[in-house]
Amino acid sequence: MQNILLVTGKSSYKNSGALDFIEKALVGVRFTRFSDFANNPKIEDVARGVALLRTVKPDCIIVIGGGSVIDMGKLINYFADRKVHLPVESSSKASISRKIVAIPTTAGSGSEETHFAVVYKDGLKFSIADSTLKPWKSLLIPQLLNGLSGYHKASSAFDALSQSIEALWARSSCTKSDRYAKRALKIIVKNIRPYILNNNYRSQIALCKASNLAGMAINISKTTAPHALSYYFSSHLNVSHGEALALFASQFLVYNYEVTPDDCNDERGVGYVRQKIEAISRVLGTKDISKAANKINEIAEDIGLQVSCTEVGFKSENLDEFIASVNLERLSNNPRRVDSLVSFIR
Repeated sequence: MQNILLVTGKSSYKNSGALDFIEKALVGVRFTRFSDFANNPKIEDVARGVALLRTVKPDCIIVIGGGSVIDMGKLINYFADRKVHLPVESSSKASISRKIVAIPTTAGSGSEETHFAVVYKDGLKFSIADSTLKPWKSLLIPQLLNGLSGYHKASSAFDALSQSIEALWARSSCTKSDRYAKRALKIIVKNIRPYILNNNYRSQIALCKASNLAGMAINISKTTAPHALSYYFSSHLNVSHGEALALFASQFLVYNYEVTPDDCNDERGVGYVRQKIEAISRVLGTKDISKAANKINEIAEDIGLQVSCTEVGFKSENLDEFIASVNLERLSNNPRRVDSLVSFIR
């Protein structure tokens, strides 16, 4: 690799220590850095990155940052040989010879292990799924998390927690995704508080691994209702993704456990869905589903996240806009059908 496009965050690239690490590793190699994009990737940002890639013609893309940064690198590579246009045309197929190496600087999104990415156009969120989006390799360097604020650590870690839970109850789950998700959840429940509250380095290493496992899990199972409902809060109320998930994760643990034959969305049946949620509850340290839901909220609150929609600025006049923003594909992957969203706004 003699010519690299380096996709990074702005301040996070330096604050994480990645600047020194990467640029020492790339001595003697020609590289061009791209960081001119918003926190939540917009299609206009992707277009600028694609224009740069077409000029630079790199052999490889190295992406280093949090989930949005990794998504940006994936999107630039994906659209480089396609028209930069949303929604993506299903007939738009192109082979990609450039490889992506993803280096996460947060323990949360798992984007380094997934074949999908999120991009926004005119405030609307688009999810793109394609096998060519998945990075060729991922490299976990726990030291790069040292520059994160406590809140950023908390938000990222709760994202991984919610991914693990959702992967276990998802309609599209399977034995392989269950294996990844359960391992991730066990690690997160044990280590999330010492990682965030005590800066415990062993727990930091553990969270890096768990986040990666959670990414592997949702790459197979995809996410469900908490993610489907979360995007409005991130795109319109500037709530971090992890905190937006904390608003709904505990509610759906109880809601999904109360599944009935009339609203079961999983062909494996009511008993199967309940068994999966009972397994989640046991990892959380209790057989009682309500207590398990409380434990999810306790984790969120202990690490500094809100669990109430109104506490993060949601108002009744936002309701129609919120409902219109819900990701129906992710919602349909929930094991229990969701007929009304109003009851989840608390």
